Amino acid sequence: MQEGPNNREQNWSLDRSDDDRNPRQVERQPASKYSVRYIRSELRNLTIVITSFNEIFAHAQIRDRLRITVPDELIQAWIHLLMGLIYLPKDQFKSERLIDYAKSLLGKGINAIIMSLSEKSLLENSVVLPLEIVSLMSLKLLQDITQSHPDISKTYYSYLDAVISVRILEQFTVS
Repeated sequence: MQEGPNNREQNWSLDRSDDDRNPRQVERQPASKYSVRYIRSELRNLTIVITSFNEIFAHAQIRDRLRITVPDELIQAWIHLLMGLIYLPKDQFKSERLIDYAKSLLGKGINAIIMSLSEKSLLENSVVLPLEIVSLMSLKLLQDITQSHPDISKTYYSYLDAVISVRILEQFTVS
């Protein structure tokens, strides 16, 4: 048998198995329309979150920007997002899980950055605490009911007067 360029190519094509195929020759399965819509929607939502985060720091001073350290959650979120995109054509369920986990990691990373830049807690700077707001709302509701400051004895006295009046009227109507 002659060893020429044509014979070598034919022998090579006969010897190789399916696993040895050139990666460029492997046919790719197209992603379903649902998965493409899902990924577009999720990427839009992530864009909104990231844009909001960028707007927070758009007007930040340089010293504040220098204090930012990138948490591991953001790096892991990026890796999970890329892996989710890679798995999209082959395993839609795994892709969705990876993208959902990337979203949660992104949220944790953004929260970690914002919390690390805060020198004081919000409660230290608050004028009215949440429970005080509830007290103020209750006071206003009770004032609306009793037409004055809430005094429990006045409230019960007015209720007792109303009950007695009804009982007296019932006695006159029965007689």
